[in-house]
Amino acid sequence: MRVRKGLLGLAVVFLATVTGCTSGGVDPVDTAGGRSGTSDGKRGTEEPEPERRELKVYDPPRKFDRTSVGSVPEQDGPLLTSALVGKRLFTRTVNGVRITDVSTGKALTGTVRPENDVQIAYQKELRRGTDRVDGLAPFVLERPDGPPLVLAAFHTRTPGRGTTAPRELVELLAVDSGTGKRRGGAAVELRGAYGEKPTSTRVVGAYGQVVVLAVRVHTSSSLGDDFRETVAVDLGDPAKPRTVWRRPAFEAYAVASGHVVGAAPGWVGWAQQYVALTGLDAGDGKQVWQDPHGVGKSGTRPAVDAQTTAAAGPDRVVVSRRAGLDKELLLVDPATGAFTPLLADSATVTCHDDRKATVVCAPREGGAGSGRKTVFAFDARSGKLLWRLPDEKAGRIRPEVTTAWHGRVYGRTPAGPVVLDARTGEDVEVEPGIAPVLVNEYAGLAMRDGSHTKHSGRTPAVPWRMSLHHAVG
Repeated sequence: MRVRKGLLGLAVVFLATVTGCTSGGVDPVDTAGGRSGTSDGKRGTEEPEPERRELKVYDPPRKFDRTSVGSVPEQDGPLLTSALVGKRLFTRTVNGVRITDVSTGKALTGTVRPENDVQIAYQKELRRGTDRVDGLAPFVLERPDGPPLVLAAFHTRTPGRGTTAPRELVELLAVDSGTGKRRGGAAVELRGAYGEKPTSTRVVGAYGQVVVLAVRVHTSSSLGDDFRETVAVDLGDPAKPRTVWRRPAFEAYAVASGHVVGAAPGWVGWAQQYVALTGLDAGDGKQVWQDPHGVGKSGTRPAVDAQTTAAAGPDRVVVSRRAGLDKELLLVDPATGAFTPLLADSATVTCHDDRKATVVCAPREGGAGSGRKTVFAFDARSGKLLWRLPDEKAGRIRPEVTTAWHGRVYGRTPAGPVVLDARTGEDVEVEPGIAPVLVNEYAGLAMRDGSHTKHSGRTPAVPWRMSLHHAVG
């Protein structure tokens, strides 16, 4: 189950099977290629009903069936847009959430959508004016009184009527993971600066039942206060959501240890920059600390780069700080802002919480910058470094990490997919079948570039292929 990802930086990935703006409700069932009831693109030919398999539990799995099940829509980039919850796969499309039966690989219902028209912003636009590239997978909110809620945030708009002006909203869609039906949600009105600009929204994390949403207008012409905002919504009663606090000009990147860590504006020279690493209390949104060197003040210690913030388990975040010509990685206490050295001469990273005891970090795609590209793991409770790769003395190379779950690290090398032990970094399976980007006790979701070629720029020229594979060992 994917419960957190810090999201962060907000790039929209849209599925090739969905186009256009629609109003709230449920779309007809999506199938492969976006054509209802066809397998080859020819209308009038019904797809055979997929075989329902009895799923076995492997916690954690180390092998997957190489043959995929059902069909999962292609998408326009390699960023994660799905979450596995039990025997269902929830995928965020450009205008809703698509639900797939893990047993058959078949869509269970139509796409569950927000109440209002979604303002669609495409991936190329959303990568302007930011150094961050983050997935938009639905957030899974555990609940004390029932199945988890699957949450996805959208920028929506109500049309004008007569003298009533249109309204811009950030709409939080809540889906009951047990029934697959909408279960409440929230709509928070945005300020007029958003208009029809390319805007992305996402769920950054949660503190109890308080869910933190980040909203960002992506523009290369302005970094002003009107283009970023963080909103916290209490979903203790999903039918009666309550906005707890909101912070204009603050962009949240992670929720950990009861605090929200992100970037606040500060003046550097003549331009306003979002460079000050800042911590807020998740309960009331009040600022608790801020890196004083992040706003251009003099001092001997260089500022951390707030946009390198990576969620790193329930109690910490990882950031990068320039040390001479190189970069060093630091663990940050979200409650105090205190820094602890982690690795010297290391590129910026993204981290995977294995939801057990270990956090695994790997070079961040598209933003590694200078420094050595390293994969490493540390203990989620103590912060103690456990292992790192490559290890030249042992003749071991660095894998490309795709995810981590329950004591296992999944990835790939030039020799193929591989599974590592999260505590030791040792290989535990060299023929797992796939390198999943998402995994639970029943299945893994694989992702690969359809052309197997490198592309210029950040936006791939061809769709990325998604495939669902049952765990078999």
